Amino acid sequence: MRTLLIADIHIEDNAIEEIDSIFENDICKLKADRIIQLGDLFDKNRPTPNELKFTTHLINKLIKQYKDVTLLAGNGSHEFLNGVAVIEYMKELGAKIIPKDHFVQENIYYGHHMLHESMLEYGSGKCGLKDLKQYNYSILAHQHNFQKFNDKVYHLGSIRYQNFNEASDENKYVAILTDNKELELIALKSPIKMKDFYSLVELEKADKNIKARLCINSFEQFKKSINEIHKYKLKFSQFKVKLDFEEEKVELEKADNSNKKLEEILQEGIAQVKDVEVREMLQKALE
Repeated sequence: MRTLLIADIHIEDNAIEEIDSIFENDICKLKADRIIQLGDLFDKNRPTPNELKFTTHLINKLIKQYKDVTLLAGNGSHEFLNGVAVIEYMKELGAKIIPKDHFVQENIYYGHHMLHESMLEYGSGKCGLKDLKQYNYSILAHQHNFQKFNDKVYHLGSIRYQNFNEASDENKYVAILTDNKELELIALKSPIKMKDFYSLVELEKADKNIKARLCINSFEQFKKSINEIHKYKLKFSQFKVKLDFEEEKVELEKADNSNKKLEEILQEGIAQVKDVEVREMLQKALE
């Protein structure tokens, strides 16, 4: 028996094409007897018609190929509406639904939550490593970054790059668990990589098939870059801007020769940008 394990997918309209590619080119080429999806199948608890259509097609496809498909509900606002998991309708397709954040099967712990030791736990840990010692393996979702705690406990991580704190992840993974308790991590080839850039020169040279973020680290850089940013909004699969110069903010606010706060100066600069989408992008980065 080979069990294919997949963590956070977060199906949303603007990611359907990438998710479809990941399944078509990577996941569905893997041989397994059953599949367990570890939560956050949807990105929000009110899926759009297009998201529902794609997800129904995907689950039907997985059931046809793997026969035994289990879906674990997430643990928050992504998949619960008025106390009901929005994936419940998948039962009608033949999928098995676990409407909670964990279950145990054959002494394997499957969970969708943080541990106290999770990289992005921030006080939200459900339990600690000591509580999982009894299990042969503990495979967790919820944290999008891959994390290996030891040879028996893992955060599998999301199947695609969704937030720029994942830019440091070299790969995205799924896993195969065999009956003889061997776990194989499989790096996916299709996810679109994320990368931070620190100058327009770097952006100019970058491969267009990535999700890019320009990190602006000084007010001087902001002034030089603001009217050039629009050139890159359509170049990349996804493009964002991060304004990150808090120390300079303090210095400028204390300066005797300026009665304006840095935020006011930035707002004035952003207001001069002609491209509406870029202006909104910069405004969001400032918030």
